[in-house]
Amino acid sequence: MVGIGELIKKKSLKNGITEEFYVLKEDKKIKHGSALTTYKDILENKYIIEYGQYEQDKKSGKWLSFYFIDPSNSLKSQGNYVNGLKEGDWKCCYPGNSSNKNIQTLFGSEKRTQITETKRDSKSFQIRYDTTGQQLSSTGKYKEDKKIGVWKYYSRSGYLLHSYDHDSKEFLQNSLRDPENDFLVFLGGPERFYNYYYIGQQEIKTNSTITKTSEVIYEIEKNGNYRLVSIYGDENYKIQIEQILKTIPHEWVLLNDQGSKKLQLISKIVVTENSFNRYQSTLNFKVTKE
Repeated sequence: MVGIGELIKKKSLKNGITEEFYVLKEDKKIKHGSALTTYKDILENKYIIEYGQYEQDKKSGKWLSFYFIDPSNSLKSQGNYVNGLKEGDWKCCYPGNSSNKNIQTLFGSEKRTQITETKRDSKSFQIRYDTTGQQLSSTGKYKEDKKIGVWKYYSRSGYLLHSYDHDSKEFLQNSLRDPENDFLVFLGGPERFYNYYYIGQQEIKTNSTITKTSEVIYEIEKNGNYRLVSIYGDENYKIQIEQILKTIPHEWVLLNDQGSKKLQLISKIVVTENSFNRYQSTLNFKVTKE
């Protein structure tokens, strides 16, 4: 274990995202100790992205990640790392319901995080966070960055939709019933998929602007891959959607391989000129037959 006096604080800034961390004095490329990544919006409000520890340049121990574009800055996930890999118990949450005025956070506002000041000679960062009113989206165990055993997946209202064994690839519980789609399911249902999609849409930085109303349609294949079916409008919109889809866990499960039904994902953006709300986007699933 490296002594605390042998650490030097460093900071990097890119695209409004600041990473603060400590490195070894004898090798300033090796991260070691406390780390904090934050995002600052155009109003200079500061939001936590992730917080944890490094050990010899690898994530170690408890790490927390947060929804940093959402004004509540609520907890996104929490779990442990060993040698830079996810290990042991993990949980993921839906964003906090900041519109619920009956929920009082620890900090007197809808923002659920707080970076606390430390002494000048401190070699660590300190934060506080509040999970009041948040619902779990999933919980289970990792081993060497891979989900193992039984994971539980919830709706945004807290209802247990799926209990799924990632070792045997079998459902212990499937409470999601859709008479149209009885063949392919996303673990945690549409709400969990929509949450990943819209968070990805908010958090991904892009240099291209969508200039006209556009739509892309993908078929979700039996293995969970997305096959482009059609596109109209701005080609940049397809590029953006593909970036978003890459952020979503590959957690489609095939229920029935015998039918002729297909599941499509339809993403559309309507561009209205000279309007305050210039962009309006929608995302829908559609079952089709061959």
